[in-house]
Order: sequence, then structure tokens, then C-alpha cells
Amino acid sequence: MTIESIERNVGQPSPAALSPWGARILPAVLVFAVVAIHAARLPTLPLRGEESRRGRIAVEMAESGDWIVPRQQGEPFLSRPPLQNWIIALFGRFR
Repeated sequence: MTIESIERNVGQPSPAALSPWGARILPAVLVFAVVAIHAARLPTLPLRGEESRRGRIAVEMAESGDWIVPRQQGEPFLSRPPLQNWIIALFGRFR
């Protein structure tokens, strides 16, 4: 590659560059593929680890109306911040 060929190509798009249409559609296709793969697996995924505890705490929050102190079986559960529990309880109300 010579200096002249480099100077001629300055400001020209790279042959590997995506077109404006491709730059918008490629991320959308990737997001759709990821969502489709995970949505297909949702019915088969069991609750494990913290997930069932978080769900139960959210149910207790919604039932008691105490949105400040998360509780597990009536006892304060203060080892984690309550934001995730609030979100779960909020979406549980739309069910």
C-alpha cells in the first residue's frame, strides 16, 4: 500500500463498514434472537437460589403493605436492598 493510495481513500468509507440500514437492523435482529431464545426457555427454567426467596419476600410486601422493610416469614430480611423486591411486587400486581 502506497501513500498515494492511502491519500486517495481518506474520507472514504471502509468496505467493511455497515450501511446505515445495516447498522440499525443488525442490533435489532440480535436483540430479537436473544429474546426469542430466552422466551422459549422460560417455561422450563426452575426457580433456584435466591429467586424463590425474592418472590416470597415480594409477595409478603404486597400482602402486608409494608414496602419499606422486606420480610421473610415475618422476620426482617435486611441482607439485600429492597429494590428488586419492589420491582417483583409491582409487576406481580399487574398479573
